[in-house]
Amino acid sequence: MAAAALALWWLLAAAATATTGAEGGPRTLVLLENGNLRDTHSLFFRSLADRGFDLTFRTADDPGLSLIKYGEFLYDNLIIFSPSIEDFGGNINVETITAFIDGGGSVLVAASSDIGDPLRELGSECGIEFDEERTAVIDHHNYDISDPGQHTLIVADAENLLKAPTIVGKTTLNPILFRGVGMVADPDNPLVLDILTGSSTSYSFFPDKPITQYPHAVGKNTLLIAGLQARNNARVVFSGSLDFFSDAFFNSAVQKATPGSKRYSQTGNYELAIALSRWVFKEEGVLRVGAVSHHRVGERAPPNAYTVTDLVEYSIVIEKLSDGKWVPFDGDDIQLEFVRIDPFVRTFLKRNGGKYSVQFKLPDVYGVFQFKVDYNRLGYTHLYSSTQVRTVGIYHAGRKGYLLKLLLGCSVLKCARNLSTFDFLIFRFAFLRSLVRCGNGLHKKIVFVAASFWGNAVQLPRMPAQRWSYCCGDLNCANVSCKVENLELLEYKGHVRKLLANEETSDLVLKINSSLAFLVRQQALKSRGW
Repeated sequence: MAAAALALWWLLAAAATATTGAEGGPRTLVLLENGNLRDTHSLFFRSLADRGFDLTFRTADDPGLSLIKYGEFLYDNLIIFSPSIEDFGGNINVETITAFIDGGGSVLVAASSDIGDPLRELGSECGIEFDEERTAVIDHHNYDISDPGQHTLIVADAENLLKAPTIVGKTTLNPILFRGVGMVADPDNPLVLDILTGSSTSYSFFPDKPITQYPHAVGKNTLLIAGLQARNNARVVFSGSLDFFSDAFFNSAVQKATPGSKRYSQTGNYELAIALSRWVFKEEGVLRVGAVSHHRVGERAPPNAYTVTDLVEYSIVIEKLSDGKWVPFDGDDIQLEFVRIDPFVRTFLKRNGGKYSVQFKLPDVYGVFQFKVDYNRLGYTHLYSSTQVRTVGIYHAGRKGYLLKLLLGCSVLKCARNLSTFDFLIFRFAFLRSLVRCGNGLHKKIVFVAASFWGNAVQLPRMPAQRWSYCCGDLNCANVSCKVENLELLEYKGHVRKLLANEETSDLVLKINSSLAFLVRQQALKSRGW
């Protein structure tokens, strides 16, 4: 008796927790309306198992359900094929499913006209609003020839699909069969994707009641399939039709009831369902950043700090997940920004194999910058890479070649200004150091040292032991008798106004500008004790 009870317990446990697929693959929890859905939707589940998914089937009201245990998610993906459920079993509810999405999990939801409150609430959390229970999408111009008469078996053309091959696969699909509830997207939620919309003649209402009020969804605003990619790259797909994934719709022929319509031997449901499942479960449209490097052109290692106006090279490796393997991503619209607070440089990256690189000149602004790649495209995960660097000015103490850059400058004006400054300092030092006391037997040697930048150099021959007269511009001239051993006027630009020679007295008269002559006169008078 005990053995029979134990065997019965194991049988019930196996029935409650049926697992198919490859062990070690993406762990996927499938919540079913009833056990029959495993047979009526077998093609879809088989496609998942063939791709390596580890499927765990449970009824949606199973009291042992759990998504989280000890703070860890037990599954990577969640499939909800239980439209009419009013309360999930175990510790699963809308809050836990929302937390699962916030944690990066992927969710596929299929509803129907018998939609319950939990799915409607979950849709509202994701920016999707389902129509009321017992309503259906109706189209009196685009219904299948096998429709029983309520015009709720909709034929959706492939042109109503979102223009995103990463999400919907190829866009040359056969028409799609749909029977279910309509949805509308929250206009304030930019993350919602209108994957499949109704035609301009479709609307959502009670099929067995006359229209007495404006329908919930009308025309192109009627969503048949909607998606969401959250900012954390979690993905959710809502289908208003559970029958959309059924074997019957996969294998059914399709033809619009309007005269002259083309008949197709098979719908496009299977191809679209496979493409949607690959996208929502992150088999497609997943990008990642590889190696990132930056350095000055001609160098290989990044410096501790860049200097303004440096020519730099930036490169980044971007890969895409394809059939379970990481391959180089092929894109021609990836941009790099060099950002402090706002972008100072924005340029396209050039592809070279799996590496994207660009050379550009740093702005003439110092500070803390970032090399930033922020790639956000429809159907792909958000790609973000940021590398912080520091730029300094040419005056920075740790920068070699500062004096050369300071002297040569970035323009003729800066160069002239810098040379004039250094010229004046050198001349003042040389001139003041050359003045010594006169009349005490010491010699006096005046050496003018400067660079002639604009004009020709003025050179005087060496004339020892002569008397010199300093004419002080507009001031009264003071003849100072000093024995001069050597007077060397090597080169001087700008300060010597005129050079005059008095042949009769063999005195050399230097006419210097008033400010310089005043210093000479004051020093001479002071040396004489005046």
